[in-house]
Amino acid sequence: VERLARGNTKDQGEVADAFQMSDTKIITPAKIYDPNDEFDQEYFEFGLFMSRREYKTIRRRMESGKLQTVMDGNYVLPQKVFGYDIEKKGKNNRYLVINEDEAKYVRMMFDWYTEEGRSCGWIARQFTNMGIPTPYSRKEWEKATISDMLKNTHYIGKIPWGKFKTIKTKNPKTGKVEKHRVKVNPEEVKQIEGKHEAIITDEQFAKAQGRFRKRLPVNLDAKIVNPLAGLMHCAACGKSMQWFDAKRGRSIRYHHRESAICNKKSLPATDVLDGLVDALKAYIADFEIKM
Repeated sequence: VERLARGNTKDQGEVADAFQMSDTKIITPAKIYDPNDEFDQEYFEFGLFMSRREYKTIRRRMESGKLQTVMDGNYVLPQKVFGYDIEKKGKNNRYLVINEDEAKYVRMMFDWYTEEGRSCGWIARQFTNMGIPTPYSRKEWEKATISDMLKNTHYIGKIPWGKFKTIKTKNPKTGKVEKHRVKVNPEEVKQIEGKHEAIITDEQFAKAQGRFRKRLPVNLDAKIVNPLAGLMHCAACGKSMQWFDAKRGRSIRYHHRESAICNKKSLPATDVLDGLVDALKAYIADFEIKM
């Protein structure tokens, strides 16, 4: 019965009710539980409570063990950081070592950004044109990838802890509780001294963060006007197509995101939406024939 208590308290109640309403007995090697027997019901609910408590204790131990490993300067994430390789010596000794073939590009990136005042988009295009392999095996470098790397404290010998947290919200339409992983305020993230060497000096890293703080804030109240936001991508390179609201009487168009290797052009939004409607009509007609 311990395996039936891996959700929250509400889930345990639903499980117990399901067995009771369907008059289903639970047969285990130790005991046969009759959900309609008052004593068995109490014993069953107590077993669910204790197993849930045990599950939480195990989770806490695992989390504290992982934190202690990071506090010792170890690197616990499975994916490598661009500019470093993962070295493992013994059971509790896993850390980053500098990969000079990649580290020279990290230094180049910070020099371009802090000393020459180049933008993240410009650096991404340069890296793509130079043929430098991307961290995630993509065809070309993204502006967001460069931005994240410039904010990565691994490059100054630190290990960030607590960059994300999971929050629960109730969906008003379905009534179900949904989990969301969100970024934590950078000031609240713990920066722990790692065993690995720094690629960038603290002064240059601070200079890069100063440039980010001077940038204009993002408009969080902006409404999405693109009906195909996040749904339409270039067939050649996979980049998302963006909604461009032209001025001076010109029609609204979909245009290709900036790319160093793909030369696709823009096209009128009406053509895209008309083509989508025709495709959906053909799909529905084909589906009706199959039915």
